[in-house]
Amino acid sequence: MVSNVTEAIRKSRMEGIMEAEIRGKLEGKLEGKLEGKLEGKLEGKLEGIVEGKLETARKMLAKNMSVDLVIEVTGLSEQQIRTIRKEDIH
Repeated sequence: MVSNVTEAIRKSRMEGIMEAEIRGKLEGKLEGKLEGKLEGKLEGKLEGIVEGKLETARKMLAKNMSVDLVIEVTGLSEQQIRTIRKEDIH
C-alpha cells in the first residue's frame, strides 16, 4: 500500500514536471513570436520614418534649398545630405 502511494506521488510529480516543461516551452514560443512581431513592426515604422526624411531632403535639394535648411527640417546629418546629393547626381 505504501509502495502504491509512493508510486502515485512520484508519478504525479513527474506529470507536473512534464506539464510545467511543456507549458514553459509554449509560453516561450508565444513570447518569442510576439516579440518578433513587435520588433518587425517597430523596424518597419522606423524604416518608413527614415525613408520619409530622405524623400523630403531629396525634394528640398531639388528645389535648391540650403543644406542647413534641409538638415534643420529633416534632422538628417550633413553626411547623409551629401550622400543623397551623390546618389542623385549618379
